[in-house]
Amino acid sequence: MRTLVTSMGLAALAGLTAIGVVACSAAGGDAANAGGANAGGSGQGATGSGATGSGATGAGGTINLTGGTTGAGGTGLPGGCGGDVYKAEARQLDMYIMMDRSGSMLIPFVIDLWTPIGSALGQFVTLPEAAGIGVGIQFFGIQDDSCDPNVYAQPAAGIGPLPGNAGAIQQAIVNNVPTFGETPTLPGLQGAIIYARGWAEHNPGKKVIVVLATDGEPNKCNSTPDTVSQAAADGLNGTPSIPTYVIGIGNIASLNQVAQAGGTGQALIVAADPAVASQQFVDAMNAIRGAALPCDYAIPSGGNPSKVNLSFDEGGGPMFVPNVGSAQSCDPAAGGWYYDNPAAPQRIVTCAATCDLFKSKTNGQVNVVVGCDTVVK
Repeated sequence: MRTLVTSMGLAALAGLTAIGVVACSAAGGDAANAGGANAGGSGQGATGSGATGSGATGAGGTINLTGGTTGAGGTGLPGGCGGDVYKAEARQLDMYIMMDRSGSMLIPFVIDLWTPIGSALGQFVTLPEAAGIGVGIQFFGIQDDSCDPNVYAQPAAGIGPLPGNAGAIQQAIVNNVPTFGETPTLPGLQGAIIYARGWAEHNPGKKVIVVLATDGEPNKCNSTPDTVSQAAADGLNGTPSIPTYVIGIGNIASLNQVAQAGGTGQALIVAADPAVASQQFVDAMNAIRGAALPCDYAIPSGGNPSKVNLSFDEGGGPMFVPNVGSAQSCDPAAGGWYYDNPAAPQRIVTCAATCDLFKSKTNGQVNVVVGCDTVVK
């Protein structure tokens, strides 16, 4: 048995199944499976009493679901199956920021929101906790408030991992100081989704999101709350799915509608006050980073989709998260998991309740177990 673990924190999830296992006797088996209740303990064979296992020499054998606790590194599933255990590899997060540079962001001698917001973005991309995620950026409106989504699909700084891409993001902010202009939110968001979807198609192992940040109501290029919300919904419902997170600089009621359509609940509001906007914007970006970090995992190479399970272990033996079939079948309390595409699965995706608990702890192991019939709800 191959056993790789990750230190992701977990809680005792409602709706999960605790599985106890012991080791069958089979001289010369993997050391990872040795010993039943603890390495070197006596194992009970399939036909009765088995030979005494020895963790030091690797004697022991396959896992049999007959009770007891997990052997050293072992796991087990209903039906007496012992599967190969792999570290659950979470997908990397990449974000494409579509930033408002309309005239209201910088009105000389009246208000300057651009300086604190630009400073906040420059700070965010250098934070240690943001290291490893990918970030790119573009601004709307540019080219005299262009109404062409393809203009906004060309990034001012393309997506790249932090902190390496921080300098390009910071330079793009310097190069795009607002001039007098309106708020062509619709083509800006459409262009952001075009770019993000293309990026996701070429990087199927990553989760890609759009972050729309604006200080005003949509007001050019057929931009209305309804048309912008429809663009966000199209992004969410397309393939690959692109969620839209929204930051409102000022309390802009229509932005909640856009966030809801984009699958992210509600907009995050930053005060239109230069004295506090910078820190609030950093806080909003960190909130998005935390919320968007995916709780989905790669299927190990060669894994039969009907024989894949997701488990966690806080030290008392593995517990298995049931497969619920689809996102629509997720229980808001008990959680579960489903495949990204049941017809041609590439990822295990957890329901929100399971994901929230996975993120809430600092100890425990999340594993993908391959080779046993999938535990279903």
